Amino acid sequence: MRVVLCNGTFDPAHPGHLLHLEAAREYGDALWVGLTNDAAVRREKGAGRPLIKQDMRAKMLKALRCVDHVFFCEDGLQAVRLAKPAVFVKGSDYQDRIAPEIISFCDKHGIEIRITDTPKWSATEIGNELRRG
Repeated sequence: MRVVLCNGTFDPAHPGHLLHLEAAREYGDALWVGLTNDAAVRREKGAGRPLIKQDMRAKMLKALRCVDHVFFCEDGLQAVRLAKPAVFVKGSDYQDRIAPEIISFCDKHGIEIRITDTPKWSATEIGNELRRG
């Protein structure tokens, strides 16, 4: 089975995430999502985040037809280390921003890195807009 891995916070999940996950699923037989846990989201995004707690974010992702498995992780490197997928997929906003340690791990373990070309949506901007009301 060819496992495809995506990772992220998905906080809040939005149509851009759905399009990205559907596109990623096309690269293999099963799509796994490494979901950044609440503590790591707080460290990365600051106070007030995540907007949606990890268990509910996981439940939402698991409900998507294209997602086969969801697990919690600290970051992208931990996600690829735990999953050891055939393909690691990020969105177009990561075209030149994948961490060197992730690239190195993927190269060492024969993990293909792919970038989807789906439209970019910003969860941060959506969250800010919701806070403004």
